[in-house]
Amino acid sequence: MLIAGPLLGSPLLVCDPVSPTAPANIRPTSYSLSGFSASAMSVPATNNSDGSTQLNYDLASTPVGTYTVSAKAVNSAGVSSVASSPVTFTFPLPTPTPSATPVPTPTPVPTPAAPVNLRIISGTPSPTPTPAPTPSPTPTVNRNYSTSFPLTENPISEGGIWQNGAAVGLDWSNVSTVPNLARGNQAHRNNYNDSTAILTGTWGPDQTVTAVMVTSVPRDNASAECEIRLRSAISAHNCTGYEIMWNAAPDNDYLSIARWNGAVNNFTPMGTVHGVSPINNGTLTASIKGNVITVYINGVQKMQVTDGTYTNGNPGIGFYWISGNHPIDYQNLFGWSSFAATSN
Repeated sequence: MLIAGPLLGSPLLVCDPVSPTAPANIRPTSYSLSGFSASAMSVPATNNSDGSTQLNYDLASTPVGTYTVSAKAVNSAGVSSVASSPVTFTFPLPTPTPSATPVPTPTPVPTPAAPVNLRIISGTPSPTPTPAPTPSPTPTVNRNYSTSFPLTENPISEGGIWQNGAAVGLDWSNVSTVPNLARGNQAHRNNYNDSTAILTGTWGPDQTVTAVMVTSVPRDNASAECEIRLRSAISAHNCTGYEIMWNAAPDNDYLSIARWNGAVNNFTPMGTVHGVSPINNGTLTASIKGNVITVYINGVQKMQVTDGTYTNGNPGIGFYWISGNHPIDYQNLFGWSSFAATSN
């Protein structure tokens, strides 16, 4: 396109700027101009203040005459674009009134460097602003995973899908499995170093987990918790998220929700319902949607709380025990026989 305006400075041969967000192989480092002399000449690309790149060729020293000029953009690898549509002009510009009709641009052929659209302007050009990209909405992560724990593993891995409390978090304990049973391996330290396993990968914020309890813990005044985790994350010395715990011991029947705040022993109770007896082969379901956590046993709602501290994280499982009247480790007598998690 040929444009001549009031002479505010030397006329310039320019092209449309290339966006600063364009791939590196598209951004030109120089331009090859044909039509000023018998051979093409190379002109370095100009980097504008907004980060865009374009041709700004000063025509001040151009001899009087009529020229038909085309240009190619050249990238950092030395690969050129197709030639631009030619621009014909007479120098010096005969009038400050814009003249000439744009030459139709042919359908561009994809090339490693950006195509060039030439025009002539007067004075120092202001680069065409690069429009701000429209933010893409955060995609919904629909994901699911289910297992009946078919392997014998310590710690649980199932092909790298699980992260464990001691192996990754260091301050907690690992979960192990034998066929049809995930169980805890907690050293009895009188602190909250729960056996913990959190799923890997990216999960959506709205999550539902269902797990089936196995228990044969006798009456002995022990604590034996089967736990579901929602929106949880684990790293060295740090574990966050929501815990739903159902006691598998018959003489300590309760259902509770707590928020884990990071360090071991740092948690916030969010509610407890007493008189909820353990059920061998009973199903615990916990879901979080928005900031609402709802808990069901065998399909019957038992608890509901609200908390907006954590907006993302992954599902998981856990276990906790304290010996009762006798110093007996009951961790092989309770656990989950199956697990299923979904998110969106």
